[in-house]
Amino acid sequence: MSVRRVNTALVALLICACTNTPAPTTSEPAPAAPAPDMGAFLALIEHLEGQWEQRSVKDSTVFNEQWQRSDDALRGMGFVMSGRDTVWIEHLHIHWNDTGATYEVRIPAQNGGRTIPFRLVLASERELIFENKGHDFPQRLGYQWEADTWRVVIDGTDQGLHREESFQFTRRSGSL
Repeated sequence: MSVRRVNTALVALLICACTNTPAPTTSEPAPAAPAPDMGAFLALIEHLEGQWEQRSVKDSTVFNEQWQRSDDALRGMGFVMSGRDTVWIEHLHIHWNDTGATYEVRIPAQNGGRTIPFRLVLASERELIFENKGHDFPQRLGYQWEADTWRVVIDGTDQGLHREESFQFTRRSGSL
């Protein structure tokens, strides 16, 4: 075989490989994300009931969450104490049914006092993630159970930049 025939064959191969033929398309929608495991959710949510705190190492600030169970819901309150002053209050509510769960937050001084819902998108043996992509910040709330502590992470985009805050809550002494 001559060099000219080999070069012609290579050029033909390259032209065929570089054509812009679109990939075949399908009219079927992308598969839906799997529904959260409600059994894992119910088993893990039991650990949340009670009083939780994170004490600041640099000052007298204490972050608190308190949760109480009633039927198919947990009602709670988050608040921050700086010394003897309450500097932050949020009203919390997690409710569920056979189809899913919702974490609701109402901070009287934000969002016109409206309740902001976050839908459960992941439930595993040690983690719960709630999401509201339409909220300004945060868009995601994560609760991770780690050896009798809750690691709570709120994250999302805030003014075009990724932002994340993390809290490590331990059970308050004398709580449940």
